[in-house]
Amino acid sequence: MEGRLVTILALDVVGYARLMHRNEEATLVNLSACRGMVDHHISERGGRIFGSAGDSVIAEFDSPVQAVRCAVAIQTQMSDPDRTPSQDPEFLFRCGINLGDVIREVNNLFGEGVNVAARLEAIAEPGGLCISQSVFEHIEGRVEADFVNFGPMNLKNIGKPVTVYGWLSDRAEQRVENPLQDKPVVAVLEFETLGAVGQSFLAEGLSEEIITTLSKVPGLCVVSRHSSAAYAARDVDIRRIGMELGASHILEGSIREVGNRVRISTQLLDATSRQHVWTDRYDRELEDIFDLQDDISLSIAKALHGEILEGEMAFERGSGTRDLRAWELQVRANEAMRSITRETSAAARIMAQKALIIDPDYASAMTTLALTHGLDARHGFSPSRARSLTLMREWAEQALSIDDRSAEAHGVLGFADNIEGKNTSAQNHFQRALEINPSHAEVTIRLALSQIFNGEEAQAVRTAERAMRLCPKHPPYYFGVYGFALRSVGRYEEAISAFRKYGAKVEGFGLIDLVIVYMQIGNEAAAREHAALLLRYRPNFTVREWAKTQLYSVKNGGNADIEALLKAGLPE
Repeated sequence: MEGRLVTILALDVVGYARLMHRNEEATLVNLSACRGMVDHHISERGGRIFGSAGDSVIAEFDSPVQAVRCAVAIQTQMSDPDRTPSQDPEFLFRCGINLGDVIREVNNLFGEGVNVAARLEAIAEPGGLCISQSVFEHIEGRVEADFVNFGPMNLKNIGKPVTVYGWLSDRAEQRVENPLQDKPVVAVLEFETLGAVGQSFLAEGLSEEIITTLSKVPGLCVVSRHSSAAYAARDVDIRRIGMELGASHILEGSIREVGNRVRISTQLLDATSRQHVWTDRYDRELEDIFDLQDDISLSIAKALHGEILEGEMAFERGSGTRDLRAWELQVRANEAMRSITRETSAAARIMAQKALIIDPDYASAMTTLALTHGLDARHGFSPSRARSLTLMREWAEQALSIDDRSAEAHGVLGFADNIEGKNTSAQNHFQRALEINPSHAEVTIRLALSQIFNGEEAQAVRTAERAMRLCPKHPPYYFGVYGFALRSVGRYEEAISAFRKYGAKVEGFGLIDLVIVYMQIGNEAAAREHAALLLRYRPNFTVREWAKTQLYSVKNGGNADIEALLKAGLPE
């Protein structure tokens, strides 16, 4: 038996057993139709199927490029409602590709090259594709598809960690977080001085000011000035700097004096791929050097907060002020609201109020203040729900009077309608907000919740998935909304997974939905176990009070959930 290097593609159906249990005949029809499409793409690109059992396919290719193009073509066609052979939108594939040594025996292939491909397929997201670094090195720049470096990962029964790259289709759920660390880590290198040597003090001061500013951004870790300064005069590869400093991103820049003006160029690099994440250039009058440092530091902090953490949503939430202190308070207020409790809502309100004392026309801080009152009304944190709703609307309207294109403010007004059960009006506000900023994840997830209460459960699943793609490092409650949508359409196992992730992020949350979903699948013992756990966290819980927070506009909406909670032993 002789070993040879080949590219292996592994593919299977997501949740095949669940699909078969739900509707065996329809699932087999979909499988047959999709297999015809899969076989065509494999054959068209020179592949050969050597393993096929049930819902899985394993094929070999001589070219990694052709293997990846094949997988992307399959997943792209599956994600297109007009071209997919499947009649079930939940019928999805996972794919994994590896380039490695295999052993041929008769018409079959064996060895770790095959095993790694199978393990990569197992960790891929529904509708997605994972490839090994050996494949990526061959296809980089040769395939029209973007891949994200997930870093070294331990794969089941594979001896050494495998560096994994992932591609996600539009329908894939982008929930994979950096496997190496919980937070992004930025190293700020000392800015290079071009031309006038006398401006070196500006380079040093600017680097230090940026580090100080970024260190105040929640969710972001910044390498100390002492550590990053060691690379000031060294020509070192970005990847090596990232490895030595434990940084996921490197910020570097240059300063050039032109007459009485200064030009500052900055770029943010991914420390693993060395690819540019973001670049910008600033031209300023060189009059007050300290104002200049604050101005540039704030601009860069805003940009990095958006690029690394929360996407376009962060740009809007931080916009509208040139005061560094006001921006910092606004950012911290929004971070506090990621955990929905009485205490965090109160803390966020205080910070938003302080930001408005510093900058009274800061519209983004007004919407944050409005949202804190909305959380009070939604979750019963204030003694007067009506008063909280009034304040919520007043602050959102005031924000719109300053900035009528504030997607955040339109979204808050939609949330107010949501709380009052006006789902049609709420969705109008949400759609207006998304016309202004299609990438606003917070508005998108609230739209999903509104769709559930309005009886549009299948649409709500897709909307929630989009919100999670828009903000991969989303607040934990996104899992709650997503799980709610999943259980509403009968995808119970996935719903349980989402609620467990919610509880893992915020202790004690997701339990009510777990009680309901376990009752729905007939596991009363598990439902009662979680009901008892819920009462330990919320000893005053009653089904009657909880039902007031369920804002259905459809007839008898929520009645089955109420019945499930009562049957599980929770107090009326």
